Amino acid sequence: MNTQMRTLLALLTLLFSNVAQSVEWNGGEKWDLFDCSDRRAMWVWNPAAVTGTKEENRSWDPTASAPRNAQARFFENYKGSQDLFFDFCENKSIRVLYFYNAVWEWNMADLDNATPTIPNEAEFASLVAEANSRGIQVWLMCYLWDDPNDSRMTITAQKQSMKRLAEAVHNFNIAHPTTPVAGIHVDQEPGDTSVYDDLLDTMKIAQDWVDANSPDIMISQALRPRWRNQNITWNGATKPMNEHIMDTIGHGAYMSYNDNVNTVKNWITPITNYATANNKKISSGFEVNDLTGLWPNSDEETWWEEIGLEPVATRFKVDAAAPITFEDAMHDIVSTYEAQAGYDRQVIHSYGDYFKHWFGEHPRDYILNLPAGEYVSATQNPAKVNLHQDSRPLVGISKFIGAPTAHAGADQVIFDTDSLAGESVTLDASASTDSDGSIASYEWKNNGSVIATTETPTVSLADGVHTITLTVTDNDGKTGTATVEITVNAVSVTPNDSDGNGLNDVWETTNFGSLGSVAPDADTDGDGYTTFEEMVFGLDPNVKDPANAHIAIKTVDIAGTDMVEFKFRRPLNFATLEVSYQLETSTNLSDLGAGKWTVNAAVGVLSDDGVTQWVTFLLPLAQDKTFYRCKVTPSL
Repeated sequence: MNTQMRTLLALLTLLFSNVAQSVEWNGGEKWDLFDCSDRRAMWVWNPAAVTGTKEENRSWDPTASAPRNAQARFFENYKGSQDLFFDFCENKSIRVLYFYNAVWEWNMADLDNATPTIPNEAEFASLVAEANSRGIQVWLMCYLWDDPNDSRMTITAQKQSMKRLAEAVHNFNIAHPTTPVAGIHVDQEPGDTSVYDDLLDTMKIAQDWVDANSPDIMISQALRPRWRNQNITWNGATKPMNEHIMDTIGHGAYMSYNDNVNTVKNWITPITNYATANNKKISSGFEVNDLTGLWPNSDEETWWEEIGLEPVATRFKVDAAAPITFEDAMHDIVSTYEAQAGYDRQVIHSYGDYFKHWFGEHPRDYILNLPAGEYVSATQNPAKVNLHQDSRPLVGISKFIGAPTAHAGADQVIFDTDSLAGESVTLDASASTDSDGSIASYEWKNNGSVIATTETPTVSLADGVHTITLTVTDNDGKTGTATVEITVNAVSVTPNDSDGNGLNDVWETTNFGSLGSVAPDADTDGDGYTTFEEMVFGLDPNVKDPANAHIAIKTVDIAGTDMVEFKFRRPLNFATLEVSYQLETSTNLSDLGAGKWTVNAAVGVLSDDGVTQWVTFLLPLAQDKTFYRCKVTPSL
């Protein structure tokens, strides 16, 4: 055998972690992890909500100078309220926030001046920075007037309001370039058709300014279902109000507030098709707030009752059985529209009551009922999803949008096939991704020279170890890189391997009757093990072995302490095979490049059955996820 290292096998599917790898649903209450691959958005009006009156929600331990201070308390993380909010988002797959922080009518001091600024700018900047650090995107949510039909919207001068908001976001993003606001989400919902054209004028003035001065900013508007049927003549065209809005700005958040999923589809299908055809985006929002008795048939506009009637044992779980649940409907909408370019993602309205569905109480009540009346994130330590892993692309400005992720495939060891120098090798970049677009090109380099420009090329490599660099370029011209190590084994003849095929002569003759009749990477019995793996792990290459015949791993209790028991088998005469065995560990299975796996110095305990020997290791149970493998290396 040759002197090049040969790394084999055994990347185990079992891993150990204090946060178990999970499917989407892990329970229906409190901090049960909800790991939905299509991360959700959420409207956030009052992040420190408490059961009580409007005034009680506005105040939290008020002072004489600040009687309405609940928002300020949240910004300062009073009693851990901001930590609770972000932990909840990470625990429930919430990646996009429409976060309320401006009203034109009440914030003119900040907005209506020569240099418009976002209200509470320093505090809001800190909030956005914390959100971004957790993989969360933030939009500035606002509205113009407390009365959505306020006649002042008809005054020409007041039609500057949305433009001033755009200027404020533009100025904010200049001042905070590494933690930008994604865009502006406007929740102005007039019902009086006489002011519709004024709202459209206001949007157009804002969008014209954005197009000329800050084209990366996206303006979004909440879309009322009734607008789909209200034809308005504006700018010389007569069409539904929703379509006028989508002609004017880039994003709409459809208030698909109905507990009948077929009704929702009837509402949003036309506007999603329209958005797709016009290169715009639509998100779809479901209501979960308590609307009991607020107006006739208000119960039909929310999933409040349906969620409350679900047993905790299955709450928030997709269930094929009737009746249709909240999550049935959420998943149905995604599966129906996810392939359309105009569809953004699902939105939940809104934080306070959605939290209550999980915890049985509003966020501030939950905090006050904790020991010492304070939420301590490190003590609660809830399970969290990786919000950067998201099947839905982000829209709007985001620090997360940009470079693609390159994956160059797993390291490979190539055996000699023809007794000639060099071998053909297939490279694989198919796992490369781009969160906001697509991969446009691939480039593979060996020692600085380009060797291929396709996704899965077959290339010729000389004997030896090669570090191949993959560069992928996305449709925005941004790049990502990764490396893969390819070892090409030269023909090597030793006293125990006279034909140089990597298989021990005695073992090869015993099992196959002659030398050179089988390749080391063949699977002669169809059990998933190559002939080389069968040899070094003491298996029979002519009998199908089970998948766990060579390695076993489990947790065991040793004197009250959880440990990992890892063991592998080898033949008693393994020394004649000219190989050695080494236990290795890693915490990162996504990139198998150099340095990712480290040698574990633990000494194994030996046992045998007269034919094969088991090498058993007892290892501490790691707090972080850990992968284990047995590396087989030539000993000569």
